[in-house]
Amino acid sequence: MASIVEKRGKKATTYMLRWRENGVQENATFPTRETAEVWKALLDANGQSMAAAQRAVDNANISGPTVVQLLHKHVDLLTGVGGDQLGRYKRAINHHFVGTPLGRMPVAAVAHEDVILWVKGMQAKPGRVNGTTMRAKTLANHHGFLSAAFTTAELLGYRKGNPCKGIKLPKEVSGGDQMRFMTKEEFRALDEALDPHFRPFFNFLVDTGLRFGEATALLAEDFEIDAPVPVVRVNKAWKEDESGAYYVGTPKTKRSWRSVPLAPSTAEAVRPLVEAAGHGLVFTLKRGGPMRSGATYNRAWEPAWKKLEEAADEAKRTGEPFTPIRRARIHDLRHTHASWMIEGGMDLFQLSYRLGHQSTLTTDGRYAHLMPSSRQSGAAIAAAALAR
Repeated sequence: MASIVEKRGKKATTYMLRWRENGVQENATFPTRETAEVWKALLDANGQSMAAAQRAVDNANISGPTVVQLLHKHVDLLTGVGGDQLGRYKRAINHHFVGTPLGRMPVAAVAHEDVILWVKGMQAKPGRVNGTTMRAKTLANHHGFLSAAFTTAELLGYRKGNPCKGIKLPKEVSGGDQMRFMTKEEFRALDEALDPHFRPFFNFLVDTGLRFGEATALLAEDFEIDAPVPVVRVNKAWKEDESGAYYVGTPKTKRSWRSVPLAPSTAEAVRPLVEAAGHGLVFTLKRGGPMRSGATYNRAWEPAWKKLEEAADEAKRTGEPFTPIRRARIHDLRHTHASWMIEGGMDLFQLSYRLGHQSTLTTDGRYAHLMPSSRQSGAAIAAAALAR
């Protein structure tokens, strides 16, 4: 934050504005406190950059909508977009543009460097996991949203050119979405630590690979337990509307509409829940409400991991043998399911359908490295090609 120091002289009192810009102490002197206060506010609102503050003064005379107003206009003009996606766009506007120097700028005044400064500010924002920064993929999504809005600005005649073009975004360096593949021994240990009420649900996730929002929206009518090959039909999922309220909508993509074959053991494990559900949800919280990600994490997932960690601490204290288990996310059960299917011999095409991926390219990009046959054939080809 900039600060103001009053300087009393023999002839007049002046006001020195002090701030740090790029790690260097800077100052400027003004004849009145009111003027110094104005520039202090400008510096505080523009990241302690005098150039940005001066540009904000220059931009004040430029007419037209601000970037935040443009983003809302862009969202209002979108067609074929569900309420859940509209909600994500509007939350992105509130979280990453409202109150920022870029968000306040007139659309016509935004320059390439203004977007770069916004990107750098976004890089410094914390990610969902404590101690991490925003993922490169997340930043790319927000940048793409901004770029699309500037394309709309060109079409509406607000400005010429897209200042987002040509910006090199940071690449992912943390291993994609940090997928965690649990072994069967690790999952068994976790399963034993789970609250008995939630064990069927988490076993169902790892047995089927369904997304959390798909599994928690299942009704009894979605199961064919007694069919020659038991299946569960995925034709809906929980979503959030523009206000953040939950509703049951369509699955994530067209390929997400699918029938997933169930192993006999999985079918028998869920049979009591399906038969007891009537016309309601198959998987619920203890008091019967829908399973939301936050409540499920706090009431079932986190307590189980704490129980495992406490057991590991106790084993260390007493000297008993114990193999600690590295934490996983609920979504990692989907990745774990994929790894188990590949280990069992399922090819990527079958796995892609089972997981409801929009394209087999998605499945290949995430799980091809787990294919033992691919590794073996790759090694054989390399050996033949490099033979001397």
